[in-house]
Amino acid sequence: MAIDSPEVDLVVQDVTRFIIDRYATELRVHGVHLKQVPDTFDLLSEGIVDSLGLMELITALGEKVGFEIDFDGLDAEELTIVGPLARYVANAVREGQMIGQGTGLADEKC
Repeated sequence: MAIDSPEVDLVVQDVTRFIIDRYATELRVHGVHLKQVPDTFDLLSEGIVDSLGLMELITALGEKVGFEIDFDGLDAEELTIVGPLARYVANAVREGQMIGQGTGLADEKC
């Protein structure tokens, strides 16, 4: 379920920044300006990550938010696209906070 709120928007920005920072070197090598990574940027099809790299990103996102994120609700094709992935994680964080799971993602800069 998507939840729209300023808090979720802040977390979306934080998650997006976390992803971009994590792959900054690879993005630069591919000629991508870090401040201009579009929401539609596909990390897999653009060669930034492979399947193992995707699993590492999923693990890193879970570690960042403080709990394992269930990605079953995200379309597999959107799992590698920056915008949908960031929004899904932000909503998972919001829902996690609602049920009492701790996360400091929105409280810290990525």
